[in-house]
Amino acid sequence: MADILLIILAIFIPPLAVFLHQNACNSQVLINLVLTIVGFYVIGIIHAFWVITNYSNKTMSKFLIKLSRTYNRRFHEFRNT
Repeated sequence: MADILLIILAIFIPPLAVFLHQNACNSQVLINLVLTIVGFYVIGIIHAFWVITNYSNKTMSKFLIKLSRTYNRRFHEFRNT
């Protein structure tokens, strides 16, 4: 139900819909803002649809966990040398 409301909002204000879906001002929101402002309003809407339907928070969580593990391992390797 929430995704349907976000898709309807994406038709009128694409950057706001992406922001509400991501719960943060990240690169996807900035990309959408640029696409919408530069004059490619339709491309901004398409990008918002893509983010809402394909870009899940679960995927982002997995990426951040993997990134933090890599960082911690490299930090400890550097610190021990």
